Amino acid sequence: MKKLIVIICMFSLSNSFSQEILTLERASDNIQDIINHKLNKKPNVFIADIETIDSIIKLTKKKYKIIYFFSDRCHSCVETFPKLVKFINENSNKFELLPIIGHRNKEIPHFIGYLQKSKFFQPIYLLNMGKYGSKKNPFKRIDQLTRTLCKECDYKKMGFSSFFIFDEKHKIVAHNNWDFNWSDQIKQLKQLVK
Repeated sequence: MKKLIVIICMFSLSNSFSQEILTLERASDNIQDIINHKLNKKPNVFIADIETIDSIIKLTKKKYKIIYFFSDRCHSCVETFPKLVKFINENSNKFELLPIIGHRNKEIPHFIGYLQKSKFFQPIYLLNMGKYGSKKNPFKRIDQLTRTLCKECDYKKMGFSSFFIFDEKHKIVAHNNWDFNWSDQIKQLKQLVK
């Protein structure tokens, strides 16, 4: 009987300390709120597929749409992301930032912690693992998105902290890869503002 009581106590304690279950909304169900920037002041991570991201790109009224591959565990991203966000905020009338996460769903609480510390409350898009594979390698999901939306990009060199940019006519006007450092990436964006 004592063993049963101990087991019950351990089970109840372990449940009380377990992480809360995070449910993510689908971007396809929230397109109008995303386009109109009507989201709560909290990190907004949406599960998305390539078609939904493409729809958001086409519907957004800003002149340039940046597809940015982001990971809070990538040194280059952690260095580049705040500078990129600052530049875009200073030129918010011209740029829409669409950060893309290729990681697995269970890693999202870590991302949300980073986003809260960074005070970044714009939408971030998690590529749908059910549709694009659930294996560990996030680059495979990023490769699929790149090959579909950016024919000019070398998908083998695209990865975290890379981006490509569409104009209002849905044409690629700039892209880079992991060979570019953050200052080169910002230079690309500054050329579009001229």
